[in-house]
Amino acid sequence: APPLVAAATGAAAAGGASAALFPADESGAAAPLISVTMPVAGSRADDMADCLLSLGALSVTVTDRNAGSDREQRIARGPANWLAMDEADRKRELLWDDSLLRFFAPADTNIGWLVRAAADAAELEGGAPPWEADDTDCRPQDWVAHIKASYRPTEAVPGVWIVPDWQDEESDEGETFEAPEGAMELILQPGVAFGTGDHPTTRLCMASLRRMVCKGDSVLDYGAGSGVLAILALRMGAGYAVGVDIDPMAVNVAEVNARLNGFQEDAFRCYIVDPEDPHASPLSAEASTTFDVVVANILRGPLLSLEPALAAYARPGAKLVLSGLLAGAQAEEVLAAYAAHFDRLEVATMGEWACVTGTKRE
Repeated sequence: APPLVAAATGAAAAGGASAALFPADESGAAAPLISVTMPVAGSRADDMADCLLSLGALSVTVTDRNAGSDREQRIARGPANWLAMDEADRKRELLWDDSLLRFFAPADTNIGWLVRAAADAAELEGGAPPWEADDTDCRPQDWVAHIKASYRPTEAVPGVWIVPDWQDEESDEGETFEAPEGAMELILQPGVAFGTGDHPTTRLCMASLRRMVCKGDSVLDYGAGSGVLAILALRMGAGYAVGVDIDPMAVNVAEVNARLNGFQEDAFRCYIVDPEDPHASPLSAEASTTFDVVVANILRGPLLSLEPALAAYARPGAKLVLSGLLAGAQAEEVLAAYAAHFDRLEVATMGEWACVTGTKRE
């Protein structure tokens, strides 16, 4: 039997079947949860997380075990051949060598059994890692209310506000949000796809687009996420915008957000990149595959791999906006790569983050 099945079968034979892991709360009320942490090598953290979830853990997160110390490991870049890598190699690139895995389970879970079974299923070298449990009563929350409370209208760049789509609903205090007179509001469903206006890279791209977009421009938003950059361009007067993303959920969210802002399919369309062939053009359905503005807020690795494609999407004289980069070496590396096709390249920074802009050579 596969390892996971074998682990569950062995536990059942020993009288610890996974069905009995989580005793029901007789009152019907939400049961209290327990938080469990354990050290795991980064190369195996993803496998261990999958096995824990398969055996009944409610959620799993992986963080740097050395965060906040002088041994903290920064991971903010992908390799230049990112798109050519298989999924397993990508996961290894994005996890800390010394990781800390944390999961939640109902408080009366047999944690020792769960950790051992998951370690066996994952074929973890050395067996089950040591674990620590926090039995503080942390009952499940109303996550819809929690998320709504955590996202408030934000002035992402001067004069442009990102407003959650529920903000027009009357609050408990009987008030609704009103942006300052003359300000622009972009309505989004936050929390589902990247691009809520909080991150410096989003803000850098927004500031650049405000300077660069002209009335009637065509815009390509590569790595659209929430669609916020394309929507801003449309609000600035762009004729139409096209989004591209590798995540099907992001494609759907971007189109929903565009509709929330009054832009229908003739103004904004979003396409998915085929993960099996990421270099194939996702824009085969478009009448034109060159644009006046090309923006990509992704990561260093994909930006380097995609330079030929993004350059081909840019018309002569087109404006380029690239972010998802750390200031310094990463920005300089991308700057050098795009100098093959673009002039007037510049770097703007916000804290430790950078944005590269330029103009396609005529």
